[in-house]
Amino acid sequence: MHKLNLSIRKIIIMENFLFNWQTLIGSLIGVTTPFLLWWFVEQRKKKDINKKFLYYLEKVIVGQINLLCDIEITLNRFLDFKVKELIDNIDDTPIEVYSADTAFFPLFSTRALPYDVIKESSGSGYIDNKLAKIFSLSEDFPHIINDLRHQFEDTLNKNEKMAFNKLNSPKVQKEQFKTNIQKYEEVFREDMLDKNIPIYFKKLAETLVAVRKKAKMRPVFWKMKFDPRWRWYPYQNKKNYLKARSEVIDKMDVYFENDTRILLESIGKNVYKEKVILSDKKS
Repeated sequence: MHKLNLSIRKIIIMENFLFNWQTLIGSLIGVTTPFLLWWFVEQRKKKDINKKFLYYLEKVIVGQINLLCDIEITLNRFLDFKVKELIDNIDDTPIEVYSADTAFFPLFSTRALPYDVIKESSGSGYIDNKLAKIFSLSEDFPHIINDLRHQFEDTLNKNEKMAFNKLNSPKVQKEQFKTNIQKYEEVFREDMLDKNIPIYFKKLAETLVAVRKKAKMRPVFWKMKFDPRWRWYPYQNKKNYLKARSEVIDKMDVYFENDTRILLESIGKNVYKEKVILSDKKS
């Protein structure tokens, strides 16, 4: 009888214990469910906002690449036709006549990227750094164009004064004029067409490739792939972790290198034919 009472008491204690745990778990579920629901809704909103921002970045960068293509075409035509014609006219001018021919630097649109591209975060420090770089380049680019325009106009104005004032013989004046124009063209090609524009194209392409890749990946997958803090395997020590973090940008550059090369080749082939287009699927 005593053993029976002891067994019954144990059963009652166990039932009370389970009942209390069920009550506690039910209370926790009741309290946390609204919070979890709110958290999932907020995460979904952030994801949608980020997707829209990435697509906005893609449109802006593609627009800048297409604008740069137009500028490159215009500048090449300016050198190949206008400047060449100016030099030819100097050579065709009679020996006893001064040369005061003129030409006009082409007018075209140049604009910096909108401030919005660096005002918000893309959700990736790597892309944010790329955006900051191309934003800075986009602000400097119109000033470089204006400097080239002023240098060309200044060269023509100085030559015009030399010709009208007849400070030198026609032969010397024309030789100096031709030398100045040829030097201008040489610097123009080296600094602008062979250096500044290709660098700008490369930075825009790198950023566009990264933006498109991120738009296609879930944020957690992006972090797991590139962020050392999200890797599943543990680092042996803090030194190895810091080393991994310092190498992230270089590794990401390598990861996107092939797609960037393909995009740049596409831009190079199509620069005189068609524009870079947005990705087929809106991100």
